[in-house]
Formats: sequence, C-alpha cells, structure tokens
Amino acid sequence: MQTNPNYSKFMNILTKQNKLFSETLTQINHIKSPYFDDDLFSQQPNYKLILILKGYGKRYGIDKVEDFNPYDLILLKKDVMYTCKCDDIFLQGHQKLNVEAIIMKFDDEILENISLIPESFQFINFIKNMEDVVIFDVNKAKKIKPLLLGGLNKEGLEKMSIILQIFHILCDKTCENFFCENMGENKENNTTRMTRVIDFTRKNFKNKICIDEVSKIANLTPSAFCRYFKKEKGKHYIDYVNELRIIYASELLKTTEMSVTQIALETGFENLSHFFNVFKKIVKKTPLRYRKM
Repeated sequence: MQTNPNYSKFMNILTKQNKLFSETLTQINHIKSPYFDDDLFSQQPNYKLILILKGYGKRYGIDKVEDFNPYDLILLKKDVMYTCKCDDIFLQGHQKLNVEAIIMKFDDEILENISLIPESFQFINFIKNMEDVVIFDVNKAKKIKPLLLGGLNKEGLEKMSIILQIFHILCDKTCENFFCENMGENKENNTTRMTRVIDFTRKNFKNKICIDEVSKIANLTPSAFCRYFKKEKGKHYIDYVNELRIIYASELLKTTEMSVTQIALETGFENLSHFFNVFKKIVKKTPLRYRKM
C-alpha cells in the first residue's frame, strides 16, 4: 500500500518536534523570588509568554506604564523592551512577600516547524499580526495556568501537545478578550483622525491630558496611538503638547505680570521644575531670562 505523502510529511514533523520540544527552543520556567530582576523580562530574540502568579508593581513598555498584578498574562514579541518592577515593599526584604511567575519562551523555528499542524494555523496567524505586546484577560490566564505548570517537566510530544493547547487558548475567538497594540487600529482616513487629535489637543493642552483619553479620540489603543502620532508628525505626542504649552507660556511671560509658577500651572505643567526643564529644552533659555529679553 502506497503511503500518503502528506502523512509521511506530517510524521516527519512530529519526529522533529519530539526533538525540538525537548531542547531549549521552547522553555517553560517557574520563577520564585523576593522580587523580579530586570534580566527576567530583558530584550531577547524570542517570544515570551509571562503569567504573573504573585507580586504587584509597575510594568514598563515602550509607550506606557501600567500596574501589574497576579493573573496578568502577557505575550511579548521578539526583541521587545519590557520590564516589571515590583513596588518598593518587595525590595525591603519582607519574609512574607515574594513574587512568582511562569515564563514560556519560544522562537520562530518552533512556529515554522508546527506550521503544517492544523491546530497551529490560527496561532501562527495571530503571531504574525501582533505588535509588541498582548495583554490577555484573567479568564485566559486561569485556563493557561495548569497547562504551564503541567508543561514544566514534560518533554517531546507531551510538551508539544500542552503548548499547542496554550496556543489555541491564546487566540481562541470564542473567549477572546485581550489588548493587542495593532488590533485597535482601523482603516480610518489619517487626515480625519489627526484633525480630531489636533483639535482636541489645542482645546485641552492647558489641562492634564492622558494618553488613554486622546487615544480614544483617535479610535486607537494607547500604544498604537503613540506609534501613529510619531509616524505622522515625526515627534512624540507629549512633545507636541509641551510645544503648545511653551508657546502659550512664552506669550504669558511677555504680556502679563503673572509669576513663573502661575504660568507653569496655567499652561498645564504640574510642577515648576518640569516647566523649567521643558521651557529651556525648547526655547534654549530659562523662563526668567526669556521674560527679560
């Protein structure tokens, strides 16, 4: 009886996977420590799926800072700069406080070698279209936790089966609830979108503006908005806001007798030191020196 060539090819893949999933191309590590080290999430040439089990603090991405808490499930693309820093109380050596996380690392070779397995198609497409960071909801985190724990001591095909299950849950549309930087974008005309952003900013630059707020005006996720604005205007959004504030501050310095502190507050700066630094960076002079000119 003639062997089906597709079957032979599939079995060759499985044989290769048995070796790949026994090596370091897919690692699952269980981390327990007094606090998270910077190296734990350092920029590396592989994908990382991180499940926080214990600990809290701040996570620092390229464009934003957010809180992290237990059952945060984070998928990082290759070579992404990302850090989780624990709150200071963890750094003070309290015996009852510690952090815990499970980290799964995988690379393009794994994706390439599972590409003919039907169950992997959806996830591979998901990976190809993701941006830097995906944050999943608690429900997915709870589904994936026992699989990650179960994969710690598995090798070969058993490990492959677990990882394929994890991949399936991550991109399962029936329970999809995640924030992905590129999935909030749409095909809206860039001119219309930017007009809304500029109008909003000019009307509100004297007040505190949150990226979350202005990204909603642009109909983008916060990180996608930051990249969009930088691409369109050649500068970061906060730099544009500060330029508007300094233009207005310069006018007030020349046309009013308001104190520098009053002007700083009037133009949207929360403290005098920051106002001085930004003013000098843009105008190349201190506010007082500019007023005397």
